[in-house]
Amino acid sequence: MPSILQQQLQQVSSTWGTSTGKQRGKPSLLYTAQEASDIDVQTLFELAQEGCDQLCAVEPRFEPYRSTLFSQAGLEIIRDEQTKAENAAMDASIDAYLRLLTDHFLSVAAFQTLEYLVRRYRINEYNVNALIACGLPYHATNHFVRLVQILRLEQTCWQFLSPMQKTGAAMPRALLVQRCINDQAVLKAICEAAKAVSREASASSKMQSFYAVLLCELLLASAPVKEDLVRCLLPYLMAGLGPDITADHRAASLMILTQLASQATLSDTLVTGDVAARAQKAGCSSRFGPLPPCAYTATAEAAANPSLQGKFPAQPSLSRIMKLPDLVDHLRGLADKGMALGPLLRLLLPHLGTSILDKKLYVKVAQSMVKTLPLGVHAQPFAMGLLGKLTEASEEQKASLTPIVRSLDLTFPDQMDAAVNQLLQQSPGAGQATAQGLVGVLQGALAGSAHAPLLPAGTTLASAIDAPSADMRIAALKELDAAYQAGSEEDAGDAESAARQGQAVFVQGAVMQRLQDEDASVVDVVLSLPSLHQVPGSLLYNGLAAVLDRFDRVTGLNSDKSRHKAWRAVAKKALSLLSTAFAQSNPSLKQQAVLQLLQHSVALGRTHGVAAQAVKTLQAYDDELFRGLAAVSTADDDNTKKLAANTNMQQGTESPGSAHELAPATPDRPHDSDKAASLAFNQAIIHALASQLASTHPQHSLAYAQELILAADAFPHARHLLLLALLQACHLTAKPAGAAAAMLKVASARWGDVKGSGASTGPTPVAVVDEVGVPTAAHFRHWQRKAGKSHAAVLQQALLAGLRAASPQQLQQLDAHMETHSFLTSLLQLEPRALFQHHCYAFLDKAAAPSLLLSDVFGSTSALQVPSLQLLQPYLTAANAAPPSPILLPRLLAAAASSTLHARALALDCLLAAASHPELAEHGLVSAQLLAGNHLQAFLHALALHHEDIKGDSLGLLQAAKRLLPDVAAKGRAARHGHAHKAG
Repeated sequence: MPSILQQQLQQVSSTWGTSTGKQRGKPSLLYTAQEASDIDVQTLFELAQEGCDQLCAVEPRFEPYRSTLFSQAGLEIIRDEQTKAENAAMDASIDAYLRLLTDHFLSVAAFQTLEYLVRRYRINEYNVNALIACGLPYHATNHFVRLVQILRLEQTCWQFLSPMQKTGAAMPRALLVQRCINDQAVLKAICEAAKAVSREASASSKMQSFYAVLLCELLLASAPVKEDLVRCLLPYLMAGLGPDITADHRAASLMILTQLASQATLSDTLVTGDVAARAQKAGCSSRFGPLPPCAYTATAEAAANPSLQGKFPAQPSLSRIMKLPDLVDHLRGLADKGMALGPLLRLLLPHLGTSILDKKLYVKVAQSMVKTLPLGVHAQPFAMGLLGKLTEASEEQKASLTPIVRSLDLTFPDQMDAAVNQLLQQSPGAGQATAQGLVGVLQGALAGSAHAPLLPAGTTLASAIDAPSADMRIAALKELDAAYQAGSEEDAGDAESAARQGQAVFVQGAVMQRLQDEDASVVDVVLSLPSLHQVPGSLLYNGLAAVLDRFDRVTGLNSDKSRHKAWRAVAKKALSLLSTAFAQSNPSLKQQAVLQLLQHSVALGRTHGVAAQAVKTLQAYDDELFRGLAAVSTADDDNTKKLAANTNMQQGTESPGSAHELAPATPDRPHDSDKAASLAFNQAIIHALASQLASTHPQHSLAYAQELILAADAFPHARHLLLLALLQACHLTAKPAGAAAAMLKVASARWGDVKGSGASTGPTPVAVVDEVGVPTAAHFRHWQRKAGKSHAAVLQQALLAGLRAASPQQLQQLDAHMETHSFLTSLLQLEPRALFQHHCYAFLDKAAAPSLLLSDVFGSTSALQVPSLQLLQPYLTAANAAPPSPILLPRLLAAAASSTLHARALALDCLLAAASHPELAEHGLVSAQLLAGNHLQAFLHALALHHEDIKGDSLGLLQAAKRLLPDVAAKGRAARHGHAHKAG
């Protein structure tokens, strides 16, 4: 059950917010005026003691008021009978109590004590300002409204609250802000209230929060801030930074001061003197601890204020800021919260750099700032000041500053590079001795760094990487690589690990950038740098591939031959880096590396030496396919020629396309020996690969070759080389089915490449290989001059060889694994048809029923009727031709009604050939005479009218013919009179 007191409080609370008017009775916070008149002081005293006990349990600072305001003696006090001094002492005690009560204003215990103080001491009349201050942080609550309703506001600055006494409506903060703008008496009263609770004895965090928010809103609403408002606020704000001020009030003062500084022009004296001095004094001597974080916020905001730019001298303000305790930690906290520290750092860092030799504390602060704060672009002026001081420093001082330089170099490499370059640009004007001294100091401090000066270039290593001179770029690369390797050998602590990783990324990026250099001498140096081996495999491969691609372009046809020699040396180095060690370290890139090596294993033009290096690198791979390459000479051209000659002798002939068809070198033809050597070299490589593909157990090599060819879209020379090896393998083995299967799968996956662009067309197409499978010299010349057409030619030859070497079972499986006769259909679609006619016959000759296969095609695909009917004729007219299938005749009859003239003519020829077969004539299935003479046009027209009747077997065909005879005779007579329809 609720107590009587609780019931009373609930009853009164239900009336809060309503007008009391001028009711008779006694003023009360807990009761109505009439109810309060019926309650005696003793009852309220006991209620107040209960509330005081509760407050003392929460806050011990209430304890002294038990024996003063809430003592038994207080029951006898009558304010009107007290002397002025007694009333003053009583007011002081009441005001102190109310200040302490501010943080607990909303509690029931607070109102119990206030109810007694109103009745006994009439604080609603004598202590209006203190009561308002006590409840003002809660101005939007009904508690504050109830308090205002019992106050005597006449002749006070709070008289503007009188409407609240009648309406019972709470006061929004915007109204209070506007009142403070219009009436500085109210503003000063609030400032005094905040100042009154700024000491430890009566500290109130609620009041300080309210004070800070209210005044910041006031300043925002007052923009632009006028001078009288500044004069009003500054004394309170400056006092708020003084000694013995609580942290909450100091924080509130700094927040308001920061807002004020951002909206008003403050005097130089205030900025450079009082603020810094008071902040320093507060931070060092306050009993409430160091400056709160908002102090640093205020400092940063003040630095960012445009009106304060240039008003922070080096001394004393910046010096004092540098000495603030935990400065870097607090600034880091602000940065983590999104605070822009740039303006403050712009002031602090140059001062720190130029004054670092004078203050030992600065060394520690600087090291902490570099490692902790996001200095950004402000690291450059700091670095310049720091490096400039190094020239004046003693050896002991240099030892303490060098770690800071190193940290700057690792953490802010771009800014350090810019600072060093700027110093180097300024040094010539300072005299030769000074300039040399600066360079020496920089080289000592930045030894092993990418930002150390490169004396010949007059710039840093990092900048010299992009110097216009190739010699400067080479020198910078060598120095940079040496510095990085030296740094890698040093033990780095955890703090420098991330920064060193960033340096590694920079060095590797510089190396990879110069790998794309247009000067071969620069690329040659890069390929020899140890740092190159520390580049991730994928990046390294891409860089090497780009180098080889540039080599291909530089040494291509119609290029400047003066550059060839240098780029050939570069290509050799690049190919040697694609070694087995690279493949083992990067298994996913092995196939790409192998294809790149195969791509450059062909000697085209004067690239024999490059091809030899590619073969030398490739033969070290542990793959069966490449084991035969060990027999290929990679150093001596004469040995290569002998090897090619031996190859031809082993095959039992001297191929017409071999090196022997090339004339010997003569003074007027000095390059013929080079061409002969390249041809012999290429033939030897192809023979070595073919030997492995034709070995006793070639399954692995064949599968690997097929896999490489299908993956070689970007490596046409590699695909070409492997196809030539497969072609030759068909001639080297008595069982060419395996090589044939590989070539057929490659061709069927690359129909577009087989078609090419008119490859090997014309009156004299270039022969790819001779009769024993050796690639011809003419083909290599064609390969060099017209690579695209030669690639198509070798695919066409491989397709033909595969068709001829494959078994019937292989072709049947190949043709039936997808749609109906997809392989044959693809063959028939190849252009020009005359070129691929041999391919089609090679396929059909191994089919069990070639006529039936062709009828499937021309019976289902109208676009292929002509080529399929052309191929069908020889199979019907041959002396040993098999009897036509019953299905063939009706399909031919249907083709005879084609809309294409050529198809109709071919179908009729095939129909006549089929009808003339001895077995058909012997059984009387079709009369040859029926298709002769004047009956032909009538028969074709009848077929067109009754084509649905002749879709069955031979019996259906006979029945249809019987039904057609009357029509045929009638149409024949009409034809003789010139009224028959023509068949095309």
